[in-house]
Amino acid sequence: MTVYATGDIHGGVDMQKLRDWELGDSLTSDDYLIIAGDFGFPWDFSAEECADIAWLESCPYTVLFVDGNHERFDHWAERPMELWRGGLTQRLSDTSPIRRLTRGEVFELDGSTIFTMGGATSVDKEYRIPYSS
Repeated sequence: MTVYATGDIHGGVDMQKLRDWELGDSLTSDDYLIIAGDFGFPWDFSAEECADIAWLESCPYTVLFVDGNHERFDHWAERPMELWRGGLTQRLSDTSPIRRLTRGEVFELDGSTIFTMGGATSVDKEYRIPYSS
């Protein structure tokens, strides 16, 4: 098991970085990619976004994320919680392997302990339209 961490893919905005990640194709289901804030999926449920999500779900590694300040919190408020590896998570959909690691939880990943903490205040909040920009 290997754990890789990145952050701020903001939905499809920075997906190309993951598509270009040469090491990604050599990983297995025993490996994890943790996106530390601003995962950004789902956002607008567009065809392009659904294609990006399908691509992420097909990756050989397991995608986990801790939320940042650019998430669709209304979507996550509707998703059920489930206990996974010692902490509470939510999956992107009922069948998705992508998991949100909820704030303030402790997870055991094959002998490694991970504490999750996330979120922030958007410095540009007054200029944004909720779930649009």
